[in-house]
Amino acid sequence: MEPTDRLAITVLYQKVFSEDPWNENWTQAEALTQLTQDNIVWWVLTKDDQIIGFIAGGVTHSAVFQKQFCLHNIQATPRLAYLAELGVSPNYRRQGLARKLTNHFCNWCTSQSTEGFAVRTRPGTGNNPWYDQTLNVLHTYPDGRILYGYPGVPSL
Repeated sequence: MEPTDRLAITVLYQKVFSEDPWNENWTQAEALTQLTQDNIVWWVLTKDDQIIGFIAGGVTHSAVFQKQFCLHNIQATPRLAYLAELGVSPNYRRQGLARKLTNHFCNWCTSQSTEGFAVRTRPGTGNNPWYDQTLNVLHTYPDGRILYGYPGVPSL
């Protein structure tokens, strides 16, 4: 990812997560920290040389994942795929772009020989109906976020 891409993703990241259902306020420095996490891979969707969407995730051992998210009920899996971030510019929503990005990520997970899949999200996101229908609820947090999981890699 080029430095100019990081800035563009940071701006979009701040915009996406400041709106419903997230309503979070990220400074540019905080958002940039999200983009530079170890073991997280980022992909962007562009139109007319403008970044209009992003998805990020990685592969980790379930024990590392459990510790990071203070969980106790995750099945031991050496290669757990984790969808960390997903966002689409408000002007391009409801066009199937989140689904396209998610499909790309799931294909990447398959290529990485992952044995499990997890995502933490909030009800009300564009992908939430797919999560509800396809994945298993592993944990519900007091703030309303839900951790979903799946053995193997789900398909759209």
